Amino acid sequence: MGILWKISRWTFRVGLFAGAVKLSIDNDIWSLKTDKGSDLYAKLKEYILPGTIVFAKKLPTAQEMQFGIGKYWNCGVNKHLQFL
Repeated sequence: MGILWKISRWTFRVGLFAGAVKLSIDNDIWSLKTDKGSDLYAKLKEYILPGTIVFAKKLPTAQEMQFGIGKYWNCGVNKHLQFL
């Protein structure tokens, strides 16, 4: 079973790499024509980047996370000490 698992993982990685190379070749990323590259960049900005920017705005800030983690930690410590 171990060798089969290693072969399947290797096959998956090679397939993922080959798919990325095929996608880049189909979109002419490696060509010297700058107009195709600029069109691809415009599509990237239009369709993909707005979703990542909206998602990042929904994430809590570092200060909120530190406060929340500290609050839950202290609450857990208090409950354990009350139990003891």
